[in-house]
Amino acid sequence: MGESTDKKYEEHLETVKIGLLSLKAAGADGFEGLLRVVLTNLTGIPFRLAASGLQGGIDGDAAMPSDPVCFEAKRYSGKINRNEVLPKIADLSRKSTAADRLWVLGATNEINTQLAQALREDGDKHAISTLVLDWTASPLPLLAVAVVAGGDAARRFIIDNYDEKTEQEKPSEEDLRTAFSSILGHPEFEGLLQRLKSNLDISKLSFKRAVDQNSSWRKQT
Repeated sequence: MGESTDKKYEEHLETVKIGLLSLKAAGADGFEGLLRVVLTNLTGIPFRLAASGLQGGIDGDAAMPSDPVCFEAKRYSGKINRNEVLPKIADLSRKSTAADRLWVLGATNEINTQLAQALREDGDKHAISTLVLDWTASPLPLLAVAVVAGGDAARRFIIDNYDEKTEQEKPSEEDLRTAFSSILGHPEFEGLLQRLKSNLDISKLSFKRAVDQNSSWRKQT
């Protein structure tokens, strides 16, 4: 892609990010609520939000016990504190009774490699698969891919739930529509979306974990 094209995508990604940061952090009408909308669109699974102070390592959990998927939402304009995120896995392991679970972290900034690796390792210890939807620089932020895949529902959520206390510029419907359309047309978008959906398929993750554990057992014996 040329420099002008790259700049166009950067501007449209920034429009989406400002939209996310214009939401309050918690609640059904905040970033937690948006992540619920987005994940339901990607998985077909309905989610309930956790009450404040009673999360047990999660902000939202699948409404049906047969769907072992949950998520944590972090809407930050600055750096995420490692100690705010890493203990969530241990909290969830004490609460969870499922043989395998998928824990999704949605974050409005980039999760560094060390934290992502630590989350994965801690998850493996407790049979919890982890997926990070953050704001990586290239080729497209996975959180942006997930939100844009949410289409009109995600876009309307951002418009309708603007919170002036965030002191962010209120995104216009036209600007968001243009940004969504642009990102949707990015040459890497469809490939990333399909990989994202695959990583949200708990049955595939459970099978992979069983294979990995069997391989590890064979090596030990």
